[in-house]
Amino acid sequence: MSERESKKLLETIRRHRLFSGGEGVVMAVSGGIDSVVLLHLLQHLPDPFRPRVEAAHFNHRLRGAESQGDEDFVKDLCRRWEVPLHLGEAPDWKTKSNLQARARELRYDFLKKTASASGFRRIVTAHQADDQTETFLIRWLQGAGLKGLSGISMTRGEGEFIFIRPLLLVGRAEIDAYAREEGIPFREDSTNEGDLYLRNRVRKLLAGLKAENPNLAERSALNAFFLQADQAFLESKTGAVFEESVEKGTGRLDCSIKVYRSLPEAIRFRLLQKMVQALTGEGAAFPAEAVLKIDELILDPVPEKQYDLPKGLGFQKEYVRFALLKKS
Repeated sequence: MSERESKKLLETIRRHRLFSGGEGVVMAVSGGIDSVVLLHLLQHLPDPFRPRVEAAHFNHRLRGAESQGDEDFVKDLCRRWEVPLHLGEAPDWKTKSNLQARARELRYDFLKKTASASGFRRIVTAHQADDQTETFLIRWLQGAGLKGLSGISMTRGEGEFIFIRPLLLVGRAEIDAYAREEGIPFREDSTNEGDLYLRNRVRKLLAGLKAENPNLAERSALNAFFLQADQAFLESKTGAVFEESVEKGTGRLDCSIKVYRSLPEAIRFRLLQKMVQALTGEGAAFPAEAVLKIDELILDPVPEKQYDLPKGLGFQKEYVRFALLKKS
């Protein structure tokens, strides 16, 4: 048994209180190296920390015989390792547009239904440090702000369920080494070698960057935790300002210009985003250009302004207050 990976996993479970010994969890097992190694690690944790794992495999039915081979492999593995297994599969694909997002939605719905049927709240996935690095770079390429750049969280609540990623501080090289040392079998996904998906292209780019910093994945994973802490703090401060200073009307939100101008930029920009999301009911970020334009208009000494915004919204500025509103 490799002590390094086991110790790192145990420290992560302790520090983040991911679960307690004997607690039932559903774990997504694709048959790939990350999920199989995590399943093995969880089974060999000390008794006080070892959860009661039930595996869940979702067949996306996108790679023909290879997808069926993955399912057969996971069934055989769980039988040999004496792990209860739940199986699910995608319906017939009538269209393959927006394929990755739809496949993820189906997979996560299956995991939540499986956990609910077993009476569990915690769902474990095998995201690891290299996934974190890839996610950071993808979101940076897409122009994400701090929230997006914070990457994958160690735990994420979704309704009654908590998604847990215990391997986020363990890199792919460590996982490969553990699998070799323990003789752990796993399946290879042939689509990982192609350039069709952005993540695959980013993964190849990162292979070159690791020549500059071999510890890139581990450092990126640690940086993500600090960014997540910063994001949580700023969001909490913004929420307090929103509750104290924003007046809610029908189809509009008003705020004192004096209060707004007294806020630091980081809170001002987030407050505008929060106001937009409260009006539209959407979680997606408002365009950065629009946020900066509103901020500029509020700071401008000219007392009265009006401006049309994206998403069917408008901006109004009077002498002492401004409003974001839904346009009729």
